[in-house]
Amino acid sequence: MRKQLLLWLLVSWIAPLNAQYFIAGQEPFSVRWQEQRTTYGKILYPAQSDTIAFYLNGYMEYAWRHVPLSLGHSPKPIPLVVHPNSVLSNGFVTWGPRRMEIVSQHDFNASPEPWLLTLSLHENRHVVQTDKLNRGIFRAATYLLGDQGIAPAVGLVPLWFLEGDAVYTETNLSSGGRGRQSSFYQPFRTHLLQHGRSIYPYDKWLMGSYKNAIPNHYQFGYMMVGYGYLKYESDIWKSSLEYVTKRPYTLFPFYFSLKKETGLSRKELFQSALHYLDSVWNEGQSRGKVNENQPLVEHKGSQYCEYRYPQMLNDTLLIALKKTLSRPNAIVAVDLKTGRERIVYRPGIIVGRVSFCQGAALWSEYRPHYRWENLNYSEIWKYDFIKKKALRITSFSRFFNPVQMNNGTILAIEYGFTGPSRIVALSPYGHPVAYCSLHPTLEPKEIAAGYENEFYVRASSPKGALILRFPSIDSTPDTILGPLFRDISGICLANDHIFFSMTSNGVEDLFAIGTKSHEILQIGCSEYGLTQPSGYKNRIVASTWSATGLFPVQLTPEKNEASWIMEKDSPGLFKEGQDNIKTNYTAGEIAAYESYSQPYPYSNIKGLFNFHSWAPFYFNPFSFMEGSLNVYPGLSAFSQNVTSTMAASLGYSYNEIHGLHAHIHWLGWYPVVSLGVDIGNTLPKIVEGPYADEAEKHREDYSLKMNFKLSFPVNLSRGNVVTRLNLGFKYSSNNTWLWDYKTERYDKWFDQLETFFTFYSAGRMAHRDLRPKTGIYFYTGYTHSPTLSHLKGDNIVFLSELYLPGFATSHSIMITGKREKEWVAGYFFNSRLKFPRGYDNAVNQGFSMLSLDYALPLIYPDLAIGPVVYLKRLFANFFFDKAHVNGYRRIEGRLIPHSYQLSSVGVDLYSDANYFRTRYELRMGYRFGVTLDKREYFHEFLVSLNPGLVFGHTPDCPFKFFNF
Repeated sequence: MRKQLLLWLLVSWIAPLNAQYFIAGQEPFSVRWQEQRTTYGKILYPAQSDTIAFYLNGYMEYAWRHVPLSLGHSPKPIPLVVHPNSVLSNGFVTWGPRRMEIVSQHDFNASPEPWLLTLSLHENRHVVQTDKLNRGIFRAATYLLGDQGIAPAVGLVPLWFLEGDAVYTETNLSSGGRGRQSSFYQPFRTHLLQHGRSIYPYDKWLMGSYKNAIPNHYQFGYMMVGYGYLKYESDIWKSSLEYVTKRPYTLFPFYFSLKKETGLSRKELFQSALHYLDSVWNEGQSRGKVNENQPLVEHKGSQYCEYRYPQMLNDTLLIALKKTLSRPNAIVAVDLKTGRERIVYRPGIIVGRVSFCQGAALWSEYRPHYRWENLNYSEIWKYDFIKKKALRITSFSRFFNPVQMNNGTILAIEYGFTGPSRIVALSPYGHPVAYCSLHPTLEPKEIAAGYENEFYVRASSPKGALILRFPSIDSTPDTILGPLFRDISGICLANDHIFFSMTSNGVEDLFAIGTKSHEILQIGCSEYGLTQPSGYKNRIVASTWSATGLFPVQLTPEKNEASWIMEKDSPGLFKEGQDNIKTNYTAGEIAAYESYSQPYPYSNIKGLFNFHSWAPFYFNPFSFMEGSLNVYPGLSAFSQNVTSTMAASLGYSYNEIHGLHAHIHWLGWYPVVSLGVDIGNTLPKIVEGPYADEAEKHREDYSLKMNFKLSFPVNLSRGNVVTRLNLGFKYSSNNTWLWDYKTERYDKWFDQLETFFTFYSAGRMAHRDLRPKTGIYFYTGYTHSPTLSHLKGDNIVFLSELYLPGFATSHSIMITGKREKEWVAGYFFNSRLKFPRGYDNAVNQGFSMLSLDYALPLIYPDLAIGPVVYLKRLFANFFFDKAHVNGYRRIEGRLIPHSYQLSSVGVDLYSDANYFRTRYELRMGYRFGVTLDKREYFHEFLVSLNPGLVFGHTPDCPFKFFNF
C-alpha cells in the first residue's frame, strides 16, 4: 500500500508543473532543425520556417522586455521550440526539461492581433511566474533535484492563478487578448444576470462539474487576478508569489499571502469579484433594445446545450452544430413547425467554424498523422442535406473555414508551415484552381461568400482587425473595415451588408457595415448577447447567450437604424491596457528587432543528452508510465532533449545489494525503441521448479536484467472515432538460473521474446461519459523463450473489450473476453491475464473468461466537504465474471491436471473528486463482491491514475488501477 500512496503523492507533486518529464510529441524525423541565439534564449525551428521564426522573434523580444515588469523579476533565458506542422494552435511551458513549445498555426478566435503575439505574451508570463518561484528553499532544491526541484513551489500556487494571470497579461500588454472578448467571460455574465446572483458555490466554480457547464480555470483565474489588480495594489500577486518562496512551511502560503494582502480568503475574493461584475453588468443592461429577438428553438429544463452557427436551410428547417454535456457534437436539423429535432451527422474535431450554404454544410476537420503527434492535418468535409451523405473533399491538407460560392467553388484558408497564409479556391472535388497569397503578418480568420466571384475576409494583423473585400481571388482587396483593435467575428453577407458580432460595453452584439457606404449599424441587442449571425432572406439568424447555453433566434433589421460610431479599441474587462504598463508598438517596430546571431543547423547528436533533473533516491519514470513504481535509496538522473526524441534515466540504487540502472527511449524514428539495463539491486534467482514462483532461492551475486522493445504505433483516428494500433516485440533476459532435470545442470540465462498487437477503436467521449458509447479494444501477445523453450513453454493471450451504450444516457456496457493458452514445458508459471475478480491467479494450461460490466452515474452532488474534498460524481459499476480454467490440483506435492469453473459477482462504487481545492481529479472506489462457487465475500479499495497527466502523450496507457 505504501507504493500506491507514494505514487499518488508523486502525481500530486509534479502534475501542477504540467508534468515533470513532459513529452508532447515529435516532429517527423525528416525535419532539419535550425537554431538561433536570442536575448530570451535559443529558438529551434524547422529549416523551412524561417519566416515564422523571424516574426516570432520580434513578438518574443517585445514580450521578454515587458512581461516581467509587473512581477518584478527577470527570468533566465529559456529554449523555445516551434512546431509549424501542427494545426492545433497551442503552447506550453514546462520545467523538465526547462523549455517553451509553441504551435505557430494561428488560432481562429476573434482576437484582432497576431496569434504569435498573444501566445508570446501568455507563455512568457508562465516563464516569469515559474522562474520567480526559484528562490529560497526551492533554489536549494534545484541543486538537489535539478529542474524538478521547482515542482513543489509550483504545486503550492493555484492553477487558476497561473493561467488567469497569463490571460490578464496578454490583455494588458496588447490591444487584444481574451480579456477584451465577452465570449471569454460570457458564462459568468449570463449566470449573474439571469439568476440575479451566483447560485453555485465557490468550489463548483473553482473545480468544475459534471452536472452543469462551468468555465475552466482560465476564465475563473482571469476573474480573480483581474479583480485583484483592479481593487488592490498592483503588487498583490507579486507579493503572493514571493510569500510562497519565503513561507512554504505554512503548506498553503498562497492562501495566507492573499489573506494578508487583501484581508479576504480566496473564496471571499471571488465572491467580491462576482459582486463587482454583477453591478457592472447590470449597469450595462440599462441600454435600450434595438429590436426584439424571436426564439427559434424552445429549450425546456436546465440541461446545458449550445446551438452554434445556426442557419435556415429553408423557411421551416433550421440547422446548427449542437453541443451538450452528455453527447458528442452533432450537426442537427430542427423542424420549426413541429419542434422535432434530428441528428444529421456527427463530425470529428472541427478546426474553426461550420458554414452552411446551398443545402450543404462545410467544415475543416482535424486529422492526425499516423505516427507524428506534431504533424497533423485539417481536411475539408461536406455534408449534403439532400443526398444525406458526408463526403471528405480534401485529404492530408491544411485548409480552414471553407465556404461554398454560388458557382460551386469552395474557398478556404490555407496555412503553410513556411509562414504566410493564403486564400485557396478549390473545385467541388477539392482540387486547387487558384490562390491568393497574403502578407506574413496578415492572419485570415474567416471567409464570407459574396455575389458572383467576390468574397470577404476577416483578418488580424499587428495594426488590428480588418474586413477585406476581394472582387475575385486574383484581384487586390479593398478594406471595408479597419484596422481596429476590436474582437470582430462571425462575418456573413446579407442585403449588401457584412454582419458580424463584436463586444460592446461588455456584451457581444450584432453589427453591420454597408459594403458600399461603409456605414456601421448596430443590428441586434439581446439581454445576454448575440453571436454567430447568418442571413436568410430579409432576416438574420443568430445564437443568443443564456445561463444554460446558446440558442438560435431570428431578428429583422430595421431600415431606419442610426449609424453607430465604433471606437478603434477597447479596454479589458478590468480596465487593463489603459495604464502605463501597456507599451504601444507597431508592426514595423516588431519586425525591426535585429537577430543577435545568424541561425545555424541544430546538432541532433550534440543535443541528444540533456540531463535536466536528478534525485537523491532511485526510481524509473518509464516504469511509472506503465503503472508501477519502485523507489529505493540511491541516485537518479534524467535526460530529455529539447525536441523530445530521446529520454533517458540513469541511476544507482541499494536494495538487497547495490544496483546500477540505465533506460533509454528513442522516439525519433517511426518505430519507438526502448532499451534498459539493470545490474544488481536484487539478488539473482535460482529456480529449481517445477512451480517457478514457489521454488525460488537467491544466490550471492549481482542480478543482470536487460530488455529491448521495438514498437510501431499507428494512429488511424478519423472523424468522431479514435482508432489506434500498436504492434512490435519485446525481448527481455536475465541471469536467473533454472535447473534442467534432463541434463542435471543449471541453465544460467533466462530470456523471453514477446510479440504483441493492440487495437483500439471507439467513439469520442462526451463530458459525462464513463466509457466510450461504442468501441472495441483488442490485445494479443505471444511469448517464447528462444534459448529455454524446453523449460519455459510458449504462451499466447487474447484480450478483447466491447463497449456498448447502456439503457440510458451516460450508461455503459462493457463485455470483456479473455483467452490464454500455456504450453507447459519443464516449469509452471502463473497466468499473465487476471482471473475473475475475487480470485488469485494460479498456474494453468489455459483458461477462458467472459465478463459483463454495467456502469451508470448515480448522482452529481457537487458537494464540498470543507476545503478538503469536492465530490463531483458518484457512479456504480456492476460486474459478473465467469471463467473456465484448465488448471492443476496439487496432490502429495504433485500437480495433477484439473479443470474447474470460477465465477464472481459484485459492484464497484466510485467517486470522482478533487482534493484540497486542486484542479486535478482523482477517482477512488470500493469493490464488494462474492465468489459464487465458494460463497466467499471479498472487497478492496481502488485508486485510478492517468499517467498521461504526468508524462504527456501516452496513447497506449489508459487509466491505471491500483488495488490497496
